[in-house]
Amino acid sequence: MDKDAANGSADQYIREKNLVVLQERIVTPPERLGTVTPLSRDPLVIFNDSSLPVQRSMIAVNGSCRLEQLDFGVMLESDDTKMLFSHPLSTGETISFDSFNKVYTGLSRLLDQADLKANRIVRKWFFAKDIFRDYELINQVRDGWFSTWFNGSDFIPASTGIQSLINRSGHISLEFLAIDGKDIQIDQMHCSMQNEPIEYNKMFSRGILVSAPRGRIAFISGTASTDERGEVKYVADIARQFEHTLDCIADLLESVGMGFADIAQGMMWLKRKGDYQPCLEIARRYGFPIDRCLSLLDCNVCRDDWLCEIEVTAYKNKE
Repeated sequence: MDKDAANGSADQYIREKNLVVLQERIVTPPERLGTVTPLSRDPLVIFNDSSLPVQRSMIAVNGSCRLEQLDFGVMLESDDTKMLFSHPLSTGETISFDSFNKVYTGLSRLLDQADLKANRIVRKWFFAKDIFRDYELINQVRDGWFSTWFNGSDFIPASTGIQSLINRSGHISLEFLAIDGKDIQIDQMHCSMQNEPIEYNKMFSRGILVSAPRGRIAFISGTASTDERGEVKYVADIARQFEHTLDCIADLLESVGMGFADIAQGMMWLKRKGDYQPCLEIARRYGFPIDRCLSLLDCNVCRDDWLCEIEVTAYKNKE
């Protein structure tokens, strides 16, 4: 994570440590796009507010690892484990079922190329230029594929779906992570303060825990101020919405023996730019590592009454 990528040293660190970047996101004001050199084959670039510095998050591994570059992704392999990171997959330029279906067709082809089953997808992200206009169509397309892939499955992937001004010609961009292996265990996580999204007809989980011999990774979905009935909690009150969102993330992490200290990276979206400083103060009071989160301002969440959304990825070594 580099919260000031234009002046940071992430690129030097990557080169010195002989690392290969599997997933990269760059959040930048449009006028500063050229100030950061991408460190991956196909980074996701998101334009955002000029008051913030250029930010970058990455997932990287040692260059000596066994990697296979695929058409639209990269696969990390060991003798008995596969991790497939897709590149951003974009829709066509029309707003239609066929156009949006294009990302899932590409996803399916990439899985075939990697010889992975669709029900090994543990995490997905979609970023929409206009979430209010396209949200229902996005869900309609996704549900058509997921109802087949995850019918009777023990889990549904963790997910984030949010408005972000992606630097691509299509209307939405989708990324996913699939994992499979002999010693890999995948479990759906649950929040005691919120109901399951499937109860209000949304096909994703609150979080997914991936356990491997050396450690565990918790993928927490994009989380907003939702109650145990799936309704927006604390309408029009950013402070209480932000606090409730952090409480829910803490609850999810605690359910698997983790906490804020284990967060490796995250993303935070605020509907209103003016809420940024108050939310930073709340995060610091809670001990939430906001320095490990990309920050995006003036972004609509998928319901108009939601004022913020946060996703995190946490990691803890096996004891």
